[in-house]
Amino acid sequence: AFLATKETFKSAGKTVLYSGIAVLIGFASLALASFKLYQSTSAVAIGVAVLLLVLTTLNPFFMVLLGKGMFYPVKTFKGHEDSRLWGFLAKNSVVRPFAALIIVFVISIPFVMKYSNTLNYNDLFEVDNKYESKMGINVIEEHFSPGFSSPSTLVIQSDNKLDEASSLQTLDELTNKILKVKGVSEVYSPTRPTGERIKELYINKQAGELNTGLGDANGGIKEINDGLNSAKDKMGSKDSNSLANVQKLIDGTNEAKNGVSALGTALNQLSSGINNGAQGAQQIESGLTSVNENINVLSNATSQLHAGYSQLEKGLSSYDQYFGSISQAIDGAKKGYEQIEMLMTNFIQTKPELANDPNILQTIGIAKEAQKQLGGLSNELNQLATQHKAAMGSFKEANQSLSKVDNGLKEMSDGVNKLQKGAADLKNGLNEGASGSKQIANKSSELQTGLTKINDGQGQLLTGLKDLQEQMGQLQSGLSKSTERLEKVSNGLGDAQKYLGELNESKSSEKFYIPKEVLEGEDFQKALNTYMSHDRKTAKMTIILDVNPYSKEAMPIIEEINKTIDGTLNGTELKSAKKAIGGTTARNVDLKEVTGQDFLRTATIMLIGIVIVLIVITRSFLNTIFIIGSLILAYFASLGISEQISAHVLNVESLSWNVPFFSFIMIVALGVDYSIFVMMRYNELEGDPATKIVNASRHIGGVVLSAALILGGTFAALIPSGVLTLIQVASVVGVALLLLAIIVMPILLPALIGLTSKIKNYTKKLSKRK
Repeated sequence: AFLATKETFKSAGKTVLYSGIAVLIGFASLALASFKLYQSTSAVAIGVAVLLLVLTTLNPFFMVLLGKGMFYPVKTFKGHEDSRLWGFLAKNSVVRPFAALIIVFVISIPFVMKYSNTLNYNDLFEVDNKYESKMGINVIEEHFSPGFSSPSTLVIQSDNKLDEASSLQTLDELTNKILKVKGVSEVYSPTRPTGERIKELYINKQAGELNTGLGDANGGIKEINDGLNSAKDKMGSKDSNSLANVQKLIDGTNEAKNGVSALGTALNQLSSGINNGAQGAQQIESGLTSVNENINVLSNATSQLHAGYSQLEKGLSSYDQYFGSISQAIDGAKKGYEQIEMLMTNFIQTKPELANDPNILQTIGIAKEAQKQLGGLSNELNQLATQHKAAMGSFKEANQSLSKVDNGLKEMSDGVNKLQKGAADLKNGLNEGASGSKQIANKSSELQTGLTKINDGQGQLLTGLKDLQEQMGQLQSGLSKSTERLEKVSNGLGDAQKYLGELNESKSSEKFYIPKEVLEGEDFQKALNTYMSHDRKTAKMTIILDVNPYSKEAMPIIEEINKTIDGTLNGTELKSAKKAIGGTTARNVDLKEVTGQDFLRTATIMLIGIVIVLIVITRSFLNTIFIIGSLILAYFASLGISEQISAHVLNVESLSWNVPFFSFIMIVALGVDYSIFVMMRYNELEGDPATKIVNASRHIGGVVLSAALILGGTFAALIPSGVLTLIQVASVVGVALLLLAIIVMPILLPALIGLTSKIKNYTKKLSKRK
């Protein structure tokens, strides 16, 4: 047993040691990986080192101790037999290398080309539908958007507070753009806590309401303008001959006063005639006739004066109504201007960028100036109303005086009639005549005094009416200017309405704008408490996808969202803010990026280490390249074949994300081991390369086939586990072992070495001919 053990280690020990060292270096190189999962596989190198130690210590100990008993119950030992299959395949590959290469490529290349290189990051495939967690996710997908089962969360952290109006506007714009990404179902954010837009907090809605208010204000201004125009027209249509009529009344009063004076003279004459009595009844009769004529003249003049006063009083009393209408119109216009100024100020607060707009500034200036002028007009109108009331008082006194004059004339007429009736009995009635003449004379004096007062009042009335007419002209001019300014304001409001209408229809108005009182309100603060941190420097958004967040279809959506976030925040106050997306889909995206880059880096490091070992062992760079190339071909072909098996048998179109890495490690490690077995035997033999590779393949074929069969069965044991990743790894490694044992090692490698040998022989023959 000791000699057999010694001979075994002498012949095979170096091969085992070299293969173990190659695998040890390969796995140890994985410690340079950045991805922790990949890096953790470097622990296998420790296991390989322990295994090499065991193979060189405990294994020979038990071999010497137990001897043939190690192979119980087998009792007959035929020794190592050659592989006729490998010998046949290697021999034909060396003889017909091109045919062999074509066969290998026809078998492998279609699967290599068919391989999609699309990996599956859906962890749900690892869990059977019988488990409650998987059942819950399936129920959610049936009744809600699939993304509800695992929403993605966007977190934005800034150095400044995010509850300012400008920051909230940027966050809402980002929310809207994320919502427009194809595959996004809903987005919950600080400005959309329920996932829906709050219409009242957008400029187009606010502009629409302001436009309606401006329309109402413009309508009110037009009504005010119409009222002022009507008042101005009525003032202009008043009888312009009123002052002339007053002058006629004054002239009539003077004539009446002259008539009263003449009447007084006549009465004096009558009294003298009566007192003297000597002049006779004829003189009395003549005097009475003269008196009667003067009384008639005075009565006619008084009637005309009373009629004129009545007409003038009626005309002037109508001014009270006009003064009231004008005062109401001025007050309405003033309130309209105040509303215009308030609306335009609110509009500037809503759209600060219009604060320097010339049309808006002109409208506000006109409103303020009009308020000032309308205030002055109101004061002047109040003064006119006071003067008008004083004039109407004078008219009332004049009418009262005229009433006394009229009563006196009636009494005088009665007295004259009595005198005329008593003329026949003049003698008997001289005493009564004297008494009557005295009475008439007294009344004549009172009448003359009353007419004098009336005349003075008429003068004052004429002066007041002249002042009134002058101020009414100023008022009419002021009203004219007010109507012109109101038309300008109306036109300005029309332009503002047009602008707001266009703004309301434009896409640029679909922006978030929150008034301060709403921002500081209790309801909105609750939303901010949900989607912002306590210091308001960190905000989050919840993103619901239209597709399963675990699926590969969800990953491009997250990548597009990342691009949208960068593009939207660039150029805003949040361009320097920290941004990150969490959740299952975002994790898969990061996992894809990390594993993809690290896999390529790790595989390169591992291959470089193995290449160095192979060059040392085979002492041939070309053969090393053949071995590495063959292993890579077997790796990609096995991926392509396993992907088809997964799609048609497991109903999963793609391989799991970690299957290529672990499969690569196993395929390269096993392939390198098998290659070292062959190449070590190849180096031990004598002869030309073609003969050596055929003999080496025949001698080692049985060992490799046995090892491949054992490992294939070992990995096949993973299939009943029900875990998709383990099943796919077993599938890829199993297919790769089959390719290595049947195609790569016995056909591809001998064909490449045989082709190289023929090329060298052909080159030598050409050199000899020259």
